Amino acid sequence: MKRYGPGPHKRRTRKLPDPEWDAFLSDDEREAIRIAEIKTSSLANLGIGSRTVNCLEDYNILLIGELSVLTRDELLSIENFGEQTIAECGRLLDSLKIPHPQWKRFSKRKSRNKPKK
Repeated sequence: MKRYGPGPHKRRTRKLPDPEWDAFLSDDEREAIRIAEIKTSSLANLGIGSRTVNCLEDYNILLIGELSVLTRDELLSIENFGEQTIAECGRLLDSLKIPHPQWKRFSKRKSRNKPKK
């Protein structure tokens, strides 16, 4: 029996970047590559709540890149999506350091001023 298409041993796998080229990349290029890789990651694998993931999947939002381009108002228009869920998504984007001009920073920053004794 003849099989069509590549067998399991010939399937394409993701190639790791050549470490020699990494030395020639600028910091901006490294950051762009990091963000591009993160934006193609699935939301389900990042540790956010299953309720949040299910709400987003119902609206075909499966990747971080798709979430990061949505505005706050667009997210609020999703059924069962409230302020806590938006805050959870914002904290996720903050922890991954994905820039988005319309999102506020959700992480709590520690003040550098020490309290006076």
